[in-house]
Amino acid sequence: MRARRAFGVAAIAGAATCIGVFLACNDYDAAVGAEDAALPDVSADGTTTITPDAPAIDAPSSCGGAEGCPSDCSVIYVATDGADTATGCDHSAPKKTIGGALALARSRRDVVRHIRVCNGNYDETVALDVAVSMHGSYDCNTWTRITTAGTTQLQIGTVITNPNPIVTTKTFVVCGTGQKEVVTRDVVVDGFKILGADTTSAGSFSMAANITGELMECSPTFKNNTLIAGKGVLDNQGSNGATAASVGLRLRVSSANVYQNLVQGGPGTSDETLGSVGIEISGGSPWVHDNNVVGAGANGIGSAGINIVAGSVVTGSGVAAVENNVIDGGDGTSVTGRAAAGVVIATSTAARVDLLGNLIVTGRAHVATGSSPPVSVMGVTARSRIPLRIIGNRIAVDSATDSTIAQRLLVEVTNAASLEVTNNFLAANKLGFGSSSIEAHAITIGAPTGLIVDTPLIRGNTIDVGYTATAQASDVRLSTTVRNAVIENNFLTGRQAAGAAILADTCAGGATPVVTTAQMLRSLKNNLFVASPARTVLVTNHDCPSPLPYATVPDVESAGIGAADNWEIASAADCTHARCLGDCADGGFDNTSCLRTLFESFTPPTGYDDVRDGGAWRLRTGLSCAILRGGRDLVSDAGTFADGAPFPPVVRDYYDAARTPTADFPEGGGLSFGAHEQDGICTP
Repeated sequence: MRARRAFGVAAIAGAATCIGVFLACNDYDAAVGAEDAALPDVSADGTTTITPDAPAIDAPSSCGGAEGCPSDCSVIYVATDGADTATGCDHSAPKKTIGGALALARSRRDVVRHIRVCNGNYDETVALDVAVSMHGSYDCNTWTRITTAGTTQLQIGTVITNPNPIVTTKTFVVCGTGQKEVVTRDVVVDGFKILGADTTSAGSFSMAANITGELMECSPTFKNNTLIAGKGVLDNQGSNGATAASVGLRLRVSSANVYQNLVQGGPGTSDETLGSVGIEISGGSPWVHDNNVVGAGANGIGSAGINIVAGSVVTGSGVAAVENNVIDGGDGTSVTGRAAAGVVIATSTAARVDLLGNLIVTGRAHVATGSSPPVSVMGVTARSRIPLRIIGNRIAVDSATDSTIAQRLLVEVTNAASLEVTNNFLAANKLGFGSSSIEAHAITIGAPTGLIVDTPLIRGNTIDVGYTATAQASDVRLSTTVRNAVIENNFLTGRQAAGAAILADTCAGGATPVVTTAQMLRSLKNNLFVASPARTVLVTNHDCPSPLPYATVPDVESAGIGAADNWEIASAADCTHARCLGDCADGGFDNTSCLRTLFESFTPPTGYDDVRDGGAWRLRTGLSCAILRGGRDLVSDAGTFADGAPFPPVVRDYYDAARTPTADFPEGGGLSFGAHEQDGICTP
């Protein structure tokens, strides 16, 4: 198996260019593919001929009689010009339909191990209910498969469509209600383009593929496929048992290994559920990694790239559940709630949810006529009482096309049992942020009345909430239900023109505080704040009649609220205290010029495109040692969560470079502020 990258998306930076053109870009760098062997030599025309995951074709099985196959028929062949009356056990006598091949596989479960399907259109629904691997996209003459040069991605030519959505709304089902035997990850499904059908009646959803293990274990390996849902219609019909009108892939009570797929929801409409979802996870412990996922366009309660719903247990034995994917929340339209979200977590029964090393983007959402705010665009929204880890992701939220969007939230966590947010780049775009009524928060944390989020851990992140004119803007917002928050070693860039780096909502809209800031904050240390004339470092009692602003680092650290060793950065002319670094460009401080000075690449006005399309932001060499070597040593010095469990050490940065312990840099610590550690030359 390929050595996996530790909590980052540098390996899929190339795939990021596919954002916005997902259907035209189903191509992945070879480094992304897990468990794939090295590719053979590339031919002169830039393609590679391979025959993966099945017995060699140069010694095909054969059938000798008209009555059926002998015991050596381990592979069944399917071609559009075949015949279901043929034996199917030789590529010269293929079955005509996938259903015909599966019927033979069911009758010979002791023998059949693989089904090979050559290129063509197969207008049939498929029910894979036996432990037989299925491989598509074979050339019908040579029975070999082609990949794009330098990648493991197949050139997919086998298309499966649903001929009758009235009979079934699912085009391809693995296991299901007719499951005959246990399906493990040894069973592989790859090389297919599976299309959901547009529903022909109201009250029906559309689903391209469904993997469900409600009867017994159903955990196949599902890779190198393209899955696109059709249009589902759930308006005025109730949810009909569905959680979305259009779903590309649903994983229900499954521990499947799902990777290197292109998965897209459809143009679904719904007034009670999400309109469109790329991947839905409901139960089991699936590993969803290295996919390209998009929620697509939707009407109703918006769209989501990945939707984790009730009953899910999505991580086990320390294996990440949602890792190294490119996830686009889609082009949702909503009258209330979420217009679009990259990842929605709405399960209360999971052991833990891990989001590791993903690129998550959301934007282009719309507010429907007659909407009732708040209507939000979100990167990650989690509203479940479960442990949650968000580590090493790039999360970029666009401003949408409608200035009436009420909130833009990069990470919204409501009611997490425990929370760790580490080594992430978070960025919002500027467009549409001009209204004073629009809220914009990079990270917002809270819980329903009567519940507490204790010791949320926010460390080593680089955060740019984007530009907005409203005071309702922050890099981190804490509600009255937060206790003992630990906010350390972050780089808070301060792109908003107003508001504060951190907002502490202590009043919950009432007249007096219901919690003190000291109760909400356990540690506010070793953070780097980019200064701005209209922005403060911290505002406590934010939603009270008389909020308390702390404009500068010295103000915060004299307030007795657990703040220490924080720094500000500005132009030299604007530095007014000892904890201010003058590394930003002089001559009109506007934050944009400052960030271009600090980072190797920062595209004005917000740098949003850098996070969405490229390798995010790397600190330049030659900056102050306090920046490049600053911050608390998180390699060897860790605190504890509310239950006494130690904070995990931050031994690597976003780019997978080793964090350097303090002992190696006695002049100024071992952890750069933010997600990137730059150990190059610094200025004392």
